[in-house]
Amino acid sequence: MSLISKLIQEDINNDSELEILYKEQGEKLEFAIAIVNLRKDIGWSQVELDQKLKVPQTTIETIENGDVLPTMSLLRSIADVTGKELRISFV
Repeated sequence: MSLISKLIQEDINNDSELEILYKEQGEKLEFAIAIVNLRKDIGWSQVELDQKLKVPQTTIETIENGDVLPTMSLLRSIADVTGKELRISFV
């Protein structure tokens, strides 16, 4: 177990409500990484993706910063404008 994992577990042991917050932040990070990687693979900037999606200029920035989770609707739109297939899986 890594040091950060140990620290997180200690936090959770001290305050069980933190488990939900850590899980939510982890989900935000996973979406952020996926969208950054997709965007870089196709060579688009955040602004270009925002423009293609016809959303406010900071939409992708806030997702990639881990500030918000993207909606299913936005994920479908990202798949459409990038020519990719959206897949969601339970593991």
